[in-house]
Amino acid sequence: MMKFICTLAIILVSIAYASASKGRIVGGSHAPESAFPYQISLQRNGYHTCGGSILNAKWILTAAHCVTDAEGRPPNPAHEFNVQAGSTVLRRGGVNRRVKRIIVHQQYGNFLNDLALLELTEPLPLGNGIKPIQLETADTAPNVPVVISGWGKEGNNKDISQTLKYNWVRSISQAECGRLAGLNRPEVICFVSPVQNGACMGDSGGPAVHNGKLVGVASFVLEGCGSQNPDAYVKVSHFINWIRAYSSQ
Repeated sequence: MMKFICTLAIILVSIAYASASKGRIVGGSHAPESAFPYQISLQRNGYHTCGGSILNAKWILTAAHCVTDAEGRPPNPAHEFNVQAGSTVLRRGGVNRRVKRIIVHQQYGNFLNDLALLELTEPLPLGNGIKPIQLETADTAPNVPVVISGWGKEGNNKDISQTLKYNWVRSISQAECGRLAGLNRPEVICFVSPVQNGACMGDSGGPAVHNGKLVGVASFVLEGCGSQNPDAYVKVSHFINWIRAYSSQ
């Protein structure tokens, strides 16, 4: 089952890079300005590729597959990436910072341990429109509402919206994710939503938030965007020590 899931995830990631900035959340609503001050657009050579979350003025958390090739080899050159913060509109407004250094989780592979930290060349000007997100240190209970956001595609083969979107999903237990998708793994948190809602290509690396705390990092979807299957996110609480150790440097 895992081999099938990850093969599909690789296909989706390839589409995301090929279509560059094509992306938004499936379903949901357009985000008001400053409603998601922790959200960033990760751009490669000037084009949106993934989302991410602000940890502090110098560090961003995103998905490892956003900054590596499909085989999970060493990260792409840091100078190819920049971060846009403080705006809901791609490539307009807010502030831009170049990426100085990329740290990929040492055990990343096959879309597991799918985390990377980005050190910026200059600190972000923290304020009303640009704020860090708190990290969740405990496992998220099942059946609670979680908000996701990003510029990922609105659906399979859909065009982009230039504005940030958000949607609500529901957490499920590790056991239920195993039953529904074969993903009974402690480092993964899964979310479900009605068909034609959820994450899509271009949302990878983006935040899932419950009660104002980051609980997940978008990793991959199963059988296309907005399907009846759970969406898989990296469970932040499982990696809290790793995140804190490297983002405090």
